[in-house]
Amino acid sequence: QVTLQKLRNLKDNNQNSQLLTLCLNHLSRSVLQANTFGIIEENANEIIFEIIFPILCQNESDDELWTNDPEEVIRRESSIHEYFYEPRYAAMNLLESLCTARNSYIFPKYLMFIQSVNQLSNNFHDNLIARKYSVVLL
Repeated sequence: QVTLQKLRNLKDNNQNSQLLTLCLNHLSRSVLQANTFGIIEENANEIIFEIIFPILCQNESDDELWTNDPEEVIRRESSIHEYFYEPRYAAMNLLESLCTARNSYIFPKYLMFIQSVNQLSNNFHDNLIARKYSVVLL
């Protein structure tokens, strides 16, 4: 519960990306334990939709970096150091852990989210929806 509270406080603050990464990695390891998964299960919607997906979404600084220096984007994406210290990778690992280890509970919610984003992207041509759609394709 302490980790979840810390994630709630950190999700909008990019200054503590290493702490955010550590919290996400801790939750990823906690998925396999039955007693800790009970706490994760109670907060699954918040974890997936309010913590993981906003981290995975492409933001304005990503767009700016891609426009100004695409080589840096590729370097970051292929760097092994980024894998250990970047919250985006930790969020992907947590989502993967949730969908593989506890797939009967989490995976249907994930599929419903993908379906809703696909329906929205077909109806509207909004930049925010396009960013969410790109996350679904990960």
